[in-house]
Amino acid sequence: MKKSLQTCIVCGRGADKRTWNNLAVLVCRNCGLTWRESFDLSEDYYVKLNEGRANLDTQKVAIRLRNSEDRFNTIRRFLPRAGICDIGCGDGSFLSILRDYGYLKCWGIEPSEYYHKMTIDRNLDVIKGEIDEILNISKRKEVHAITLFHVIEHLDDPIGSLEIMAESLRKGGILIIETPDKDASIQKATDHKNELIYPEHLFYWNEKSLCRVLQEKGFKILKISRRSFDWKHSPIKTSLMRLGMVKSLSKGNTSLDIKSQTDKDVVVIKDKGKNFFRELLRILLAYLVRILGRDDYLLVVARRI
Repeated sequence: MKKSLQTCIVCGRGADKRTWNNLAVLVCRNCGLTWRESFDLSEDYYVKLNEGRANLDTQKVAIRLRNSEDRFNTIRRFLPRAGICDIGCGDGSFLSILRDYGYLKCWGIEPSEYYHKMTIDRNLDVIKGEIDEILNISKRKEVHAITLFHVIEHLDDPIGSLEIMAESLRKGGILIIETPDKDASIQKATDHKNELIYPEHLFYWNEKSLCRVLQEKGFKILKISRRSFDWKHSPIKTSLMRLGMVKSLSKGNTSLDIKSQTDKDVVVIKDKGKNFFRELLRILLAYLVRILGRDDYLLVVARRI
């Protein structure tokens, strides 16, 4: 890993030191881009990630697929019918959704041995490697779109990676990036003390910094939106925090339960009527968060010009 920087990689301005979730970070005084003060991950960190871990259980697989289908529906109108490369594809959930909807010639790149094996089991076309593999792919195949979901925050050289993607896409090609939004309402509610702030995230982007760097690297912004992981199943408390109606978590608790609602999120009430209205309230709050744009992630669609 490269050493952390003292000036912003987007605008070149200075930064102020802060502490987020017990991590030392630097916050750009101009564009707001934030990065860890120390990039202390080993070079092979992501290759060995989850080494020895048991396979995902059926419920987690189903939730990831459900989340990927929601993401697909959000960006569907921008996707070409063929030639999509999902960089950092993880277990291949998004590629599986593309296949289910009849998209052709879709590939993935994944550095983790653990996740790469899962994509093989799913019979997906995934190369085990780093981002620069897209250059080799683009020489052999027509790449019309690149998706980068929750990857750019992990990169120690995001500018160089964006340049590689720009080189791999022809004029008119689509680049779609999803990353945690450092300015999201959930970050303000928790004072940046939550499960989206952790050592593997080297950079924390906002709309201003991400759009600026994309434009400088030869992309035109087509759409900016927000979403959250499996947002339709968000717990009531999480939605209230996103709406600013709950200011913080209980003392000592940094878990947002933002990834998905599970059995522990549902209070068992004997009165079925109360259960019904509680579930109705949960759904209404989740949709209100979506309508007001208070979700956790920044989703940007851009075209190569």
